[in-house]
Amino acid sequence: MEHHSTAKTVLSRAQGCLLGQCAGDAPGQMVEFRTKSDILDEYPDGVHDMEDGGAFNTFAGQPTNDTEMALMLARSIVKEKKFNARKVFDAYRFWYESCLLVQRSGKSRTRKSLPPPSNDRKMFLFHTDRPIM
Repeated sequence: MEHHSTAKTVLSRAQGCLLGQCAGDAPGQMVEFRTKSDILDEYPDGVHDMEDGGAFNTFAGQPTNDTEMALMLARSIVKEKKFNARKVFDAYRFWYESCLLVQRSGKSRTRKSLPPPSNDRKMFLFHTDRPIM
């Protein structure tokens, strides 16, 4: 019974991390790529509401590439029941190639960080396939 309780705790924490990432990313997209002084000029008390706009002119609450990639990572871990770098790479590649990333501008750090399509996985830096529990 102790293992089940530990697994539930880990799952609850993972869900909390994902929820926090999604909830923080949505209003955060309003100030992405801006300087601290620009942000303070427009939001002197901080960003508290979700609004349309930002660097990529997204809709209020629209997930960004950061949220979508976090979800792809989580899905890969759940599917494999462990972190498997090759499978995570495949999940990111699937996401990228399936046009879930709307190409909004040349500023896309995600587009620039992923290598061109290739079957050669040697460029991927993670070399661990540890079980998550």
